[in-house]
Amino acid sequence: MLLTSCPKNDSSTPDTGEFTIDVYTNPTDPTLLQLTYEDGMMVTYSGTKDINGMPLVIRNVNVNFPDLEGNFLLTLDDNMMPVSQLTPNGTVFEYIWNNDSTMRLKAISPSGEVQVIIPIDLKGGKSSNTGDGQPPENIRKAVRLESVVADLPKSQPNPLKPAEENAMIFHVVKCGMDVTNATVVMNVTPKLGTSSFPCKNIGNGFYSTNIPKSGEPPANYEQQCDKVGEVVKNVCSQYNFVSMFGTGIATQVCKFLADEIAASFPGGPDGEKIKAMCSKSIGALDALCKFAGKQDIAELCKLANLLYTDPKGGYSFTVTVNVPGSPAFTPAGQTFDPANPQTYLVDVGGSFDISNLRTAPLDPAPQEGYTAYAEIICPNSTGTQVTISIVGSDQYTNSDTKTFTANGMISLYVPGGAQSVKDVVTVTGEGISKSISIVF
Repeated sequence: MLLTSCPKNDSSTPDTGEFTIDVYTNPTDPTLLQLTYEDGMMVTYSGTKDINGMPLVIRNVNVNFPDLEGNFLLTLDDNMMPVSQLTPNGTVFEYIWNNDSTMRLKAISPSGEVQVIIPIDLKGGKSSNTGDGQPPENIRKAVRLESVVADLPKSQPNPLKPAEENAMIFHVVKCGMDVTNATVVMNVTPKLGTSSFPCKNIGNGFYSTNIPKSGEPPANYEQQCDKVGEVVKNVCSQYNFVSMFGTGIATQVCKFLADEIAASFPGGPDGEKIKAMCSKSIGALDALCKFAGKQDIAELCKLANLLYTDPKGGYSFTVTVNVPGSPAFTPAGQTFDPANPQTYLVDVGGSFDISNLRTAPLDPAPQEGYTAYAEIICPNSTGTQVTISIVGSDQYTNSDTKTFTANGMISLYVPGGAQSVKDVVTVTGEGISKSISIVF
């Protein structure tokens, strides 16, 4: 059973002056509720419910702005902390939390050519590594180490079965390797409620979602509505989101991000694509908590007709896979049958790619060395040359080239720089170039 809704036609419907709420009462439907604001913005919460349909955890928030085509998809972890956001133009923002008020914002352009990491203080907005405006001092050792090549584990067949009879599981692979950092969404045509169901990353390249079952007894929509409001309120008050957006921090964050892009990747189109999504992406985070603290949420909900639908008939299901730095992928000709729960293999193709470029540690302190890593996927069997290089604002440089004939990983150790030194690490091969910048 799926709940759809339209406005009540009696005078008892409260006029919120802000938004209306549609509640999805089917206990097997991962959609919790959808808010429609007066300005046309729509916010859809999805997650996990108990057997009575009461919300337990919010896992995704989908935000549609009236002045921008496409949606902003927020993914939350098991503690309901935002960990990533996929934007309409393919830019991905990742949130790496230090504690409840400081984090590292990682922005990845649609092609993956530009990746920027900046430190954020939700109470103040500014980075602790801003420097004093003077040219950075070069304190690094003269030694230039060679890069290191390592094998990558191959994907292993896994007889993973859905835990629930209405669950759909997708195993995403590329050139025999598990894809572990994708955003996977199941799409339904024609529209079935929200028309899309974000999948949970359950590890090792597997992603799972539920499809609503027909004939399920509905939950008490007022209790369900109140419960979502309670969950959102607890999340937002615990993690400082309300104070974050109440202090105009969004403008500071986007300016800081733009400054880092201009300093490390001047004039590039990919940097412009990141900047174009910054303000709206923070607006989407704001939308997560926009109705937190509202009183008597249930009175704002609207309930209309219960529409009983049978997912086994009259609908087609497709899957969209978004891997940071790569175009969205929808497997052509592959069908998915919710009446036959199983693990579906989704192969996103075999073209050469440089994936998961990162540093460890993610945010090295001044004078702390780090290692840059990148996964080399689908190289030519006759040999693909891959170069990894580093250029620091203190004039430190190093580079090395290796040849790959199979999937592997390239890494390069970089000695620590002085405070406020910026490093840009670049990996290139077969005409593809991907870079990441960090600040000590």
